[in-house]
Amino acid sequence: MSKVKNKTELFQKKEMLRQVADTLKSEFVGIDNIIDEVMSTVSSWYLFPQIHERPVVVNLWGLTGVGKTALVKRLSELLGYKDRFFAFDLNGSERGQAGIEGQLQELRESSRNYPVIIALDEFQHARTIDEGGGEIRKDYRDSNPIWQLLDSGVFEVRSFRFRHHDFQGFCRDIEYMVNSGVKVKNGVVVEKLELYHEIMTDDEGEEKGSDDTCVSFVPKRKDYQLFEYVEDDFTHPKEMRNHLNTLNERETLAFLLSAEMKSGAPKQVDCSNALLFILGNLDEAYQMAGDFNPDIDADSFHELTLKITLPDIKEALKQRFRSEQIARLGNNHIIYPAFNKKTYEQLIELELNKLSAKILNKEGIKIAFENTLQRLIYREGVYPTQGTRPIYTTIHRLVHTVLGKVLAEYYLQVPKAEIINLASDMKNLRVFYLVKAQGGDGLDILHEIQIPHALNLENLRAQKCDDKQALVAVHETGHAVTCLALTGVVPKCIYSHSAGENTAGFVQSGLDYNNLARREIIDRVAVFLGGIAAEELVFGAQNRTTGASTDLKNATEFITDMLKKEGMGDALGTFQNPSPRTNYKFYDDNGTINQAGKKLMQAGFQKALVTLEQHRTLLLQLADYLSNNASIQSEGIEQLTRKYAPEIEMKNRAEIQSTRYPYRSRLKQLLSEPQHDEYNPSGFETGVLLNKIKS
Repeated sequence: MSKVKNKTELFQKKEMLRQVADTLKSEFVGIDNIIDEVMSTVSSWYLFPQIHERPVVVNLWGLTGVGKTALVKRLSELLGYKDRFFAFDLNGSERGQAGIEGQLQELRESSRNYPVIIALDEFQHARTIDEGGGEIRKDYRDSNPIWQLLDSGVFEVRSFRFRHHDFQGFCRDIEYMVNSGVKVKNGVVVEKLELYHEIMTDDEGEEKGSDDTCVSFVPKRKDYQLFEYVEDDFTHPKEMRNHLNTLNERETLAFLLSAEMKSGAPKQVDCSNALLFILGNLDEAYQMAGDFNPDIDADSFHELTLKITLPDIKEALKQRFRSEQIARLGNNHIIYPAFNKKTYEQLIELELNKLSAKILNKEGIKIAFENTLQRLIYREGVYPTQGTRPIYTTIHRLVHTVLGKVLAEYYLQVPKAEIINLASDMKNLRVFYLVKAQGGDGLDILHEIQIPHALNLENLRAQKCDDKQALVAVHETGHAVTCLALTGVVPKCIYSHSAGENTAGFVQSGLDYNNLARREIIDRVAVFLGGIAAEELVFGAQNRTTGASTDLKNATEFITDMLKKEGMGDALGTFQNPSPRTNYKFYDDNGTINQAGKKLMQAGFQKALVTLEQHRTLLLQLADYLSNNASIQSEGIEQLTRKYAPEIEMKNRAEIQSTRYPYRSRLKQLLSEPQHDEYNPSGFETGVLLNKIKS
């Protein structure tokens, strides 16, 4: 009979998981794969919680605003764990509530008899390694419970009670009264009642108006505070009170002093059957996260984040945590990509539909939002590195704040309208009050009003067509043309005017920097320096301007990385500046690597100049277009390249890969050739082995 019952329960739980997954996918757009991964990881814990002796740890990593916390909270609700879901924010946990230990105390009672779901949010702030690689010294109580929780699920916390010092004072008063002759029988004061009332204040003593012949030595108002200290010994405050009612004064004092000792002793918390979510943002893995330019192409940014892998996450974690701590996080790491354009559009539509349904439900008025308004919300609200939050605030600013005026106009002017349409002409919100046309399927306009938009970004995007835009157009085109000519990669877009703060323009090249060959280094440096070279070529060396500091920084970092870390120079090894922490690195004492880096920089700049001179017509035509237009996308770049530089061979990713050095075929070719003598690197004696001499 039990087996049938278990099978029925198992079937119901599996059906529940399927329904939960469907619901989550209907409420969270653009993360179906993430939801599938989460549900797959959670299923074993949900179906068979009794077989888990340690917490099931699920790590969710992503940029801010992609819905990590909201997803876990909603999952808990749908699984029926709303009252057993505990979320802890580790950002600034060293302050307030006695650190993380104070936050984790509430788990003690809730985790006794059934599984719980725990979310440790902003986990990156629990770091134990500083930015220089040194260990951060933290108070034991602030950090250790986290790692015990991740390891076995069983950890200890020290009691933190707001009125603990008051209770200590109360115990001292009880002790004084016992030593002064106050007598108690069955919990009631029977001798020296006057002294009792003299010592005990109105807030501590038995309630005013109570019968003096039945005054409890331990006031009943202390029951719940006292029970917190002895809850391991009693099931309910009433049971504790019944025990107090059997004691005399000495026994009562002993009981209270024992409770006082227990109040400060560590308490064990058992969450071994918990589902534990680790939520965090890792800038070390999402290195593009610091770019807040709203003109970044969401699709290109989405593609970049899709390349982040589990090894990337663990490498990023190494910069914040010790190896044994990373091991405790396990291997269930789910990586959120940035949202693409389609997802943002779906988010906007979903949010507007919610608003429309709410107004219909509360006011009985049907409101429709036109695509023109949705496109404006996208342009005003999407910052690809910041997720959903800017979207919601933009909808509030552009729509919510004017709804009062829109509805008031309806009630006062056109109450016969059946539909209110909200559209945008990019400057104004256009509100149409419509009614079904008589004898037809169309709609007639009864009334129209226009409300000026309060725009932030569109005003910044307004065309300047001035000297600055022309200068930026030439600079950014220099990057694009060197990229096209030297790599064959067509940039995703070029911007000569941007709404981004401190960003006049930019190019999204889409270049891949993985597994670069030594022969490609100078070409990549030329792309970094293409903007400076274009300015010099078009305007003259003396008219070259400031503003290329980021290009120079990126080029320098690229070169030094190649020479000091990747072994792409004449000196093999990893090089660093002298420091106790770089004991196992080489030092560039004689400046050889620095000199090599400067030569690479100059060679890259010269190659950029030569390349741009060879394709001068394309450079000027692209720059001219961008001096009159804020941007150009890949399709337009391809058209101009075919027209003005047909000699440039544009390639897709597969074609670029196929033109790289054929490493695999070369290996197979060598294996197919006749065998040669065994390779012996010069300078190594064949008879020398590690740690001993060959006899």
